[in-house]
Amino acid sequence: MILKNTPKYTQTWFVHNIPNWSRFLGYLKFQKDKRFLEIGCFEGMATRWLMETLMTEEDKIEVIDTFKGSIEHLKLNINTNDLLTKFLHNIDNSPNVIIHQGKSEDILRNNFSRQKEIFDFIYIDGDHHAKNVMKDAVLSWPLLKKGGILIFDDYDWRLFKREIDNPFPAINTFCGMWQDEIEVLIKSCQVILMKI
Repeated sequence: MILKNTPKYTQTWFVHNIPNWSRFLGYLKFQKDKRFLEIGCFEGMATRWLMETLMTEEDKIEVIDTFKGSIEHLKLNINTNDLLTKFLHNIDNSPNVIIHQGKSEDILRNNFSRQKEIFDFIYIDGDHHAKNVMKDAVLSWPLLKKGGILIFDDYDWRLFKREIDNPFPAINTFCGMWQDEIEVLIKSCQVILMKI
């Protein structure tokens, strides 16, 4: 998919993920009628990469975000003004992107509760509190097709003082509890799972 706008990003956190995403998601380029789900999209760097690298005009990506920023952005002094405007610019206002503005727990419960196995790829990079990471994983897992990929971001993230509040305890617990349904492809700064 070709996008016309030159993107404008204030952060480039996603760039170091590109080699692993290319390696583990590259096969999706050749599938038709793909659907992706991104929980937490910030300024849209990952969204745009998916669009330019893996998507065609027939594919869709659904994003969930409050577009208000979060506690980690405040702690790092990141300007979160006009996040939705920045996101829309960076994705070229594409009709292939379906935006759900609000809290992921509410949107996953209200918009997708009756659906199963509809997404080829799910990316969890929303609220980084462990409880919310777990909610996002549990609520989105039934939406992932068998053979699909789920990626947790920021496994090594330690911004909260209490270890239990950071993402990795939730990710470890999810991987343990769903071990019969997953193949762990990589565990580093991101955890990449395949649903089996």
